[in-house]
Amino acid sequence: MINQPLPLDDLRVLDLTHYYNGPYATMLLAYLGAEVIKIESPNFGDGARPLYRQSGKPFGIPFALMNSNKRAITLNLKATEGCEMLSGWWRRPTSWSRISRPARWTS
Repeated sequence: MINQPLPLDDLRVLDLTHYYNGPYATMLLAYLGAEVIKIESPNFGDGARPLYRQSGKPFGIPFALMNSNKRAITLNLKATEGCEMLSGWWRRPTSWSRISRPARWTS
């Protein structure tokens, strides 16, 4: 097999999404070569984690599929240290994906 560069090899995506739509979109970016870093809250994590979970398993199949080919980190964005760490990742060209209600966006 020949290792050819993928279209998004030079892209880093910070994935702050949860449930299905955002994780699916960032999964596609990861399959196209982007480095996707999934960031989860230490208190809640991703809401899709327990969906369709079999007993004794830490998460369900949909969560595993939607978050395949990604790196993951738990980061408390309500703490100063978490925000500083997140801002440190912006040194390299980065994109980010976030889902929230429009009223929650601030400038």
